[in-house]
Amino acid sequence: MLFYYYKSTMDIVSFFCKIYKTRPNHILKMRQNKSISQKTFNIKLDSNLAVVQAFAQLNATIIDLEELLAMGLDIINQSFPFDLLAVMHVSEKSGKLTLISYLSEKPNTILEIFKPFTTEVLNSGLAIEQKQISEDGLNYSCLIVPVATGRLVTGVFIIANFHLYSFKPSERELFTIFAEQIMVATTVSKLYIRKQQQQQQEITRRQIATHFQKISSIINSTLNLNDVLRLLLEHLRVIVPYSSALVMLVKGSGLVIQAVAGFDNSLKGEQINVDENVILKEVLLQKYPAVFSDMTKNQFWMADSPKFLSEVRAWIGAPIVVKSKIMGIFTLHHDKPGYFDGADLELIYTFANQAAIGIENALLYQREQNKVKQFQIIHRRLDYEFISIFLYRSQTNSLHLKAASDLSAHEIQELNLTFPLTKPTLVTAVANKQSALLVHDVTSFEPYIPHPIRKRIQSEFSIPLVIKGNLIGVFDVQSVYKHTFSPDDVMLVQTVADQIAVAIETASLFEQRNKRMVELSVFNQIGTDIADMYDLDNVLISILERIKMLYQVEGASLLVLRDGLLHFEIALGMSGQVIRPFTLKANEGFAGWVIQHKRPLRVSNAAEDKRHHKGIDKAINFTTHTLLAVPVQIQGQILGVVEIMNRIDGNHFTQEDEIVLSFIASTIAVTLENARLFKKLTNSTLNEQSACL
Repeated sequence: MLFYYYKSTMDIVSFFCKIYKTRPNHILKMRQNKSISQKTFNIKLDSNLAVVQAFAQLNATIIDLEELLAMGLDIINQSFPFDLLAVMHVSEKSGKLTLISYLSEKPNTILEIFKPFTTEVLNSGLAIEQKQISEDGLNYSCLIVPVATGRLVTGVFIIANFHLYSFKPSERELFTIFAEQIMVATTVSKLYIRKQQQQQQEITRRQIATHFQKISSIINSTLNLNDVLRLLLEHLRVIVPYSSALVMLVKGSGLVIQAVAGFDNSLKGEQINVDENVILKEVLLQKYPAVFSDMTKNQFWMADSPKFLSEVRAWIGAPIVVKSKIMGIFTLHHDKPGYFDGADLELIYTFANQAAIGIENALLYQREQNKVKQFQIIHRRLDYEFISIFLYRSQTNSLHLKAASDLSAHEIQELNLTFPLTKPTLVTAVANKQSALLVHDVTSFEPYIPHPIRKRIQSEFSIPLVIKGNLIGVFDVQSVYKHTFSPDDVMLVQTVADQIAVAIETASLFEQRNKRMVELSVFNQIGTDIADMYDLDNVLISILERIKMLYQVEGASLLVLRDGLLHFEIALGMSGQVIRPFTLKANEGFAGWVIQHKRPLRVSNAAEDKRHHKGIDKAINFTTHTLLAVPVQIQGQILGVVEIMNRIDGNHFTQEDEIVLSFIASTIAVTLENARLFKKLTNSTLNEQSACL
């Protein structure tokens, strides 16, 4: 039966017009009416075969089981003068025989007359004919045919007359075939319903996945704790709907309400004694969520909970845990008892684990902001004209001006002041020796280089910023007066420098952590993208856009190897229409080198590299300065190359960048291979279906 091929409504109409030799508008009226009476058709099928063909055609075009059976019984009724037609199925839930479709002038209570015989058919799996059944002075006759698959009887087909009647062999054969088709229709209908349920579940899963993905975006979009918590509660309401919610963070030995939903904001800052609340204490100790159907029936809750929570019915709570450390707890409430269940428990547990990262990041940022304020106070107390911080870059072995008391961030970026450690200056001397240097008169210090802006400098004090023996930068203080630094000043500056070193290291670790989270978010988004095999181009464009965002580069491209040539499949940050016709030989350009050597390539100066194919840059008006290219391969087979060009911050690509991009390239390889297999399978299926037709 061609279940997957649906004809249009007019095709069905045409079919019935041929069989019934009637008008289309009459058939359409029949098709649109689900409560079909025995007078729907005014014509008669001229053979048993026509009846079977008509029902088979309905079976192939109508999914709704009740509608299909109603029309099927009407078809039989127009060809055979039976007084009662009925289809009954055994309910999967109750196990009882349930009426599915019924056609008779008498009410369906009359089926009680045939109940003993239907039970016998269900037990034996064999058709039964009763030529005479006497009830209330009337005679009935019936044929009851099992609806079965193999030996499993799932229902019965009842054909009856309200008088004595003997069924012909041809009729018995016809109704046996009809019962078989009912079984097929039932199976198809169940499959269709199950398919719809699966699709709905998949839609729900995708919606939940989308919100979890948004949570990842929240984690990376803001570091303001209040904003993070507010956004998290908003998205949590979509995943697990609630009447009210609290976010409580650990402070000392208790909890402090940090965010609320469904309550007055005045609750923020209120402290909760964990030792006095058995349920909260247990959730935090177990480090696992708990759900209660009705808190008003929980004696511990009613005795220990704050007054504003006394009316809560359903309650669910999940601890906020990072690296086994308890940071707080989410609690959701509903005014309907039993509202939350085990599925919600798993969802909030997953949510809490993901949200914990964003909360921890926001708390770290908050602490660092407090340190910055402290440094600003110290700077005011030092009262020197110029203070600078240089950071060390191991890739270029140089010091780079990062902050200055007299320059804005934009001015520092425009100045782009860098000192290679090989260049003799006061700050590089301090960096090389990793020891402080105090110069009371800079004119007597030979390596001193006058600052391009600070031309009146007379004395300078530089201190290396070192953590665990590793140089991270230089803290530099300058004055327009000679011999301005007293011993107390030296001690104070040294103390400040030590604190700054710790702060910079912490900020660096925080930045690295944040970068990891961005990478994880990108991996998560790419994982969602590759689930769509129907539009490969959009999937690949989406992946490259995420790569471009992750690395903050000017350009990104994907070259696919076909017939020994590299074709530009996707190009972002450059003219895709112009570059797409270009092809490279498998040994040409940076991409060709990657293909030949089957390993990544990092280029710091493309203009001076002989492997650079400058013709493409010229044609698309794009200048490649730095580049990272990695092979797209699966099981040793090279499918293409991913390239990213020119970091916006001007830095070179690192080995870490190479590792991460290689991981993403392997995902692209899987995507390309899956798309190829999907296309092959689709073509094969279409060919088979064409052959069947």
